[in-house]
Amino acid sequence: MKFKPKKSDWYEIIDFKEEIDKNDRPKNRLGAFICMDSFGNTFSVGSGLTDHLRHAYWSDRSNLVGKFARVEYQHITPGKQIPRFPVFVEVEEFSGEKPENPLF
Repeated sequence: MKFKPKKSDWYEIIDFKEEIDKNDRPKNRLGAFICMDSFGNTFSVGSGLTDHLRHAYWSDRSNLVGKFARVEYQHITPGKQIPRFPVFVEVEEFSGEKPENPLF
């Protein structure tokens, strides 16, 4: 068995994408969050969202921008400096600055 340790961090949600089906039709639910790190690098994360969360977050999407998503990942990519294989864990709203590493 291969052991792949995961890292975790908080990233600001700056936008979102609607999920699209295989025929390019919108599904009226969240497809992915567009997140930004403290250096201004952006990436999307859609893995880890359940069907229930996709519908719930889509109906409340206007309130998500500015909140923070906790994302687990394998490592930071050397080129673009973004998380490799990001997986969504939770959304949180922090008053003021986000903690450096609130849970780990």
